Amino acid sequence: MAFRPATSVRIIGGNWNGRKIRIPTTVQLRPSGDRLRESLFSCLGGTLNGLHCLDLFAGCGALGLCAASRGAAHTTFVEKHRATAAALQQLIDELAATAIATVKATSARQFLSACSLQKLPLAEKFDVVFLDPPFADYNSDCAWAELLATLRPHLKNNARVYCESTRHFPLPDAWQQQTARRTGNVYWQILNPLSHD
Repeated sequence: MAFRPATSVRIIGGNWNGRKIRIPTTVQLRPSGDRLRESLFSCLGGTLNGLHCLDLFAGCGALGLCAASRGAAHTTFVEKHRATAAALQQLIDELAATAIATVKATSARQFLSACSLQKLPLAEKFDVVFLDPPFADYNSDCAWAELLATLRPHLKNNARVYCESTRHFPLPDAWQQQTARRTGNVYWQILNPLSHD
């Protein structure tokens, strides 16, 4: 039987628990599964009250929307495919969540470059970041090391960074591992940056 991608996933936990997220068919997306997200948010502590979150390769927004549903003060979604970003913005509008969610229709690299130029004040740096990039683009240790190095200046010292990949990659300098698990064929971990001091 031919594989048929899911047309929707649901928000796990929080104010919007059970709400369906439509998956646009304009591009091939691979949203994190329900079981993985349940495990992830359990590791993150269930609620994210008052935290600033970044969903850097947002896709349909499943990870960031779960964070917003669980009390995040603000979640930024970065998605380079404009039709996918537009669909995510439409859902945020339907949820009346424009005050706590922002969609940026740009690439991860361009977004992080813009953050560097703006020199984000500490209050606007991120507490929790979700990194679920296209596996084909991040299948080397160097790609992950570069991404984490570029991201690090925009994090608070106690930040947590979720990484989803097809395999284990060596932990770059200045990072420590909080959690490492495998769910199905996906390897995921939560990393903490070592203190900037």
